[in-house]
Amino acid sequence: MSNTESSASSTNVDTSRLLSRTDVDRLTSSWKAAPQKAAKEMVSKYGPPTEATAQSLVWQKPGTFKRIELINEEIEHNFPVPHKDCLRHIIEYKVPPEKFSDLAQFDGSVIAERTAGELSARCDSEAHNLVALNLAYQVLTGTKSVDDARSAFAEIVMAEKRGDIQPIAQQMQFLSPTSGGEDPDKPFTLKAPGETTPRKQNDGQNQQPQNQQQPFPRQQIPQQPEQPEQPEQPQSIPEQPIPEQPDQPNQLPPRPQP
Repeated sequence: MSNTESSASSTNVDTSRLLSRTDVDRLTSSWKAAPQKAAKEMVSKYGPPTEATAQSLVWQKPGTFKRIELINEEIEHNFPVPHKDCLRHIIEYKVPPEKFSDLAQFDGSVIAERTAGELSARCDSEAHNLVALNLAYQVLTGTKSVDDARSAFAEIVMAEKRGDIQPIAQQMQFLSPTSGGEDPDKPFTLKAPGETTPRKQNDGQNQQPQNQQQPFPRQQIPQQPEQPEQPEQPQSIPEQPIPEQPDQPNQLPPRPQP
């Protein structure tokens, strides 16, 4: 068991009732600096979370978001300026697969989940997550290029440090659907031995009954080219020499006896 799992099991959080701010303060009192600050911000705006463990807080359907997740971790992130990622805002949004690469180039903490139909941003504050999501939408719709969106993010954060909070950091600037973005994909059919392309899914028609032997394909015997007919040659019978018989002396028949 990991240290995180051990501490989570040793701290029993009663989620059968609504957590109070005192409960959250007590739960996060030993957390790291960045997530502890984010917890206070989220509780101040949305109230106590709907789910909690020793190392995480979750708000279900707060405001215009599908979900907000906060973890007691500090993930190093240097874009647009060095900070610690710990707070994640999730919305319903179906990102086309061919756009995943653009999002990754724009901001490594903007995460698209094709199967769940979700788009999220993870940063150190809600304002920065709003900027990331709004700029990601502009990249997806072609309003801004990846480079333009990265430059705009840096300028917005610099303005924030001067006390100038831009509207893009205060609210969602586009409407996200509440459902229907899921993409469960489809089964993949492996190629049979000898096939060069995957077999198509059959709709149930023309299916062979199971355990039925398929006839063997007939093998064609290649035909030999016809040979031209050769004219028949007369057969010669070799002459057999007749052996010579030696001459026999003429013999008279014997005389009868008186």
